[in-house]
Amino acid sequence: MRTDPRLRGNSALIVTAGVLLGYLRGDSARLPHATFLWSIVLFTLIALQSMLWAHNVYYAAKSIMQFSKSLLVLFLIVHLIRTPSHLLAYAKCIFFGAVATVFFGLINLKLGLTKDINVIGGINLVRFMGAHSNPNYAAAYMMVAIPMGVFVIKYSKQLLFRVLAVLGTITIVLGAFATMSRAAVFIFVPVALAILFREVKNKKVYVTVLVFLVIGILLTPKYYWVRLWETSNVLENIQHDWSVYLRYTALVHSWDLFTQYPLTGIGLYNFIDRSDSEILVRIATHNSYFEILCGLGIFGLLAYLSVVYSAFRQFALGIKARWKGPDDWIGHFSFYAMLSFVAAVIGGLSANFEFNYLFWIPMAAAFAVGNLRTRTAA
Repeated sequence: MRTDPRLRGNSALIVTAGVLLGYLRGDSARLPHATFLWSIVLFTLIALQSMLWAHNVYYAAKSIMQFSKSLLVLFLIVHLIRTPSHLLAYAKCIFFGAVATVFFGLINLKLGLTKDINVIGGINLVRFMGAHSNPNYAAAYMMVAIPMGVFVIKYSKQLLFRVLAVLGTITIVLGAFATMSRAAVFIFVPVALAILFREVKNKKVYVTVLVFLVIGILLTPKYYWVRLWETSNVLENIQHDWSVYLRYTALVHSWDLFTQYPLTGIGLYNFIDRSDSEILVRIATHNSYFEILCGLGIFGLLAYLSVVYSAFRQFALGIKARWKGPDDWIGHFSFYAMLSFVAAVIGGLSANFEFNYLFWIPMAAAFAVGNLRTRTAA
């Protein structure tokens, strides 16, 4: 059965209306974290005032609207997660949702439903995109979901969920490396090492991660490792890899624009409108942090980093908290959710700011845990 596209497009508004009605009935706000709120307010004000001198107001307004939608989704998630069972369901949704994108991507390829197939020129190697529009974004989203899969494997009470989580984690690892995204390995390695350090007393985890790693290496095409090696010395390889050349040039040019406008920036997401004069093609920064630094100046980036800090602080408090009885798993969840957020933060090094749901979805878990922790302490 198909869902009316208009209903899908307005689903967030429907949920928002329900939350607002709850406020009218006396419900309270569930996002009382001062550092986060002040950081968001400051970042929003800086983004809005950057439109005054933006090279292209349309791009700035579009990016601010996407940011506002992501912020609304975060608020709704945090507001609606009211019990530990809701939090557990959220973890499973993130993980199994990522697994589903792999299967839907395979179905699209098998049935020929994918119109924009990403092929590496010269060797005609298809890059897997899952159910996403870009293989690099697909890999980043899959990497964000891996820690949630490990959490479900370790702390789910149902054997069925554990078995499905093992199979799903293997599926995600294979799918992520099938995208041929070089960024995937830079996310996977620190996440895998952090899990090993966390579970240092559990030999099964060592074996599991080692199996995943071996499977990923053996089944990944050789050309992937060739592409990865080309990033080892950017200055020598930029003439041999057009993708590396464009990204390197974009970062250099974005830094140059920042030095010209260090306080005001050129307007959020305006780099893409300014890049063609210097880089010969229209290209984004491919780096959220350089994009913010170039678009909003140093104070915009500091406000954004303060948002990141506020999430890490809530994760740390959730890990250290003394959860009682059947809720003691929330401390472990806080660690794995923090790893998902770490994966999203690292993913920002190769993703544009407009593609920011990777950043906000795991962040929502931080404040949901914070609310549960505050309620438990009370």
